[in-house]
Amino acid sequence: MRIISKFQDYYDSALGYGIDKTLTYVREMKGLEIDIPIGTGHRSREYCIFIIGFCGKLYPCIRTWREPTKQEDPHSILGHIPNFHHDEDKCLEIIEDSNNWKWHLDEVLDKFKALKNNNKLLELFQEYKTPVFIVREQERSSDNNLIINPCLKDHQFFKVIDAYSAFQEISMYVGGVLPRREPDTVDVSEACKTNMHGMDSWSFRKKGPNSKQHAKVSKGKKCK
Repeated sequence: MRIISKFQDYYDSALGYGIDKTLTYVREMKGLEIDIPIGTGHRSREYCIFIIGFCGKLYPCIRTWREPTKQEDPHSILGHIPNFHHDEDKCLEIIEDSNNWKWHLDEVLDKFKALKNNNKLLELFQEYKTPVFIVREQERSSDNNLIINPCLKDHQFFKVIDAYSAFQEISMYVGGVLPRREPDTVDVSEACKTNMHGMDSWSFRKKGPNSKQHAKVSKGKKCK
């Protein structure tokens, strides 16, 4: 599979194992706003819920923030660093330990568990003809809550699927599940076909005394 993209992702390293040139993944990132809320209805300032759609499956995750280590930020100028949790048990533990959600704990836990089987989210693969997308809680009203063809490296998806397996799954999904775009066809006239093959109007006819003049005129005709 060839990848056409303006950015690099972690699974691009698998291109070194060889590619199928008949498959092309145009990885153009787009931000959109859709009316599919994934929030629990009780937002937390400490956490944000994400859904990573990957090759027909949904992976709920939670982003938290952590303090940088001295090696990462020896002068403490970088601020907080995002940390994504993809393990369901860890996500549920984060929800249970959150003071923001303690009054609605059972409701929040049930909604989070149901995210990976959300039919409206699953329909996004075919609707946008993409193997990868991300839907997130809107932390601000101006945020796009749907990202098509995102950079999975930025969401630490390598914790879930390694580079080689991710590349293989995307290749199979693009080649076997998503509808392929048929190449545009162009109608070519007989005169054009003749000229393309270096022939003229007398190539398959019996030539007469004026054949050279007729052939010259025919060969100069424009393709229509």
